[in-house]
Amino acid sequence: CEDRDTLVQQIEIINTPTADFSVQKINARRFRFFNQSQYDAPGIQPRWTFGDGDTAYSMDSEHLYRVNLTEGTYKSEVCLTMTNPFGCADTLCKTLILDQLLLKVPNALAPGQEGVGDAAVFLPKGNSLELYELSIYDKWGNRVFFSDSLDENGSPAEAWNGRQENKGKLLPMGAYVWKIRARFNDGTLWPGSQYKKQKGLKFGTVTLIR
Repeated sequence: CEDRDTLVQQIEIINTPTADFSVQKINARRFRFFNQSQYDAPGIQPRWTFGDGDTAYSMDSEHLYRVNLTEGTYKSEVCLTMTNPFGCADTLCKTLILDQLLLKVPNALAPGQEGVGDAAVFLPKGNSLELYELSIYDKWGNRVFFSDSLDENGSPAEAWNGRQENKGKLLPMGAYVWKIRARFNDGTLWPGSQYKKQKGLKFGTVTLIR
């Protein structure tokens, strides 16, 4: 005698999730992270780590790095782990670089001189600024130039060419006083320029050479 039994059973294959995300910069220290992972099963559990000890468990996330970027560039590794209800997981990590917040002020300009490059005008170099006010005065205290212009990167956009308000008379050679008020887009106040052993100077002199 022979007895046979046939069992037909449907098997559902659940794929391991594939972690993926994109990054949006809000300001110098704050970032938004968008979860773009691929997964089949409901009940997926995301876990974010931001490289500074903080974690989050939302699908998308936003994070503020509490670092002083005026002292230097900061690098961190952001990781997203996606785990399904069956314990299958995938992790993706990306390196995040927070640029140093800078505003450097030159000490001379030589309009019309050959071979001086950027020194043909007076233009502070900076990044990520949301407030910027530059005033330049002659030795009698008369203001000869003012600018609060920034480009889309938060960099000073208008240079002084050595003329009265950039369009008036040619000004004489000599020392002129600059004053700057500035704030970066994360709310950090510009700590000032550094000259030799002096730090935190928000005013100084620039020499006009002809």
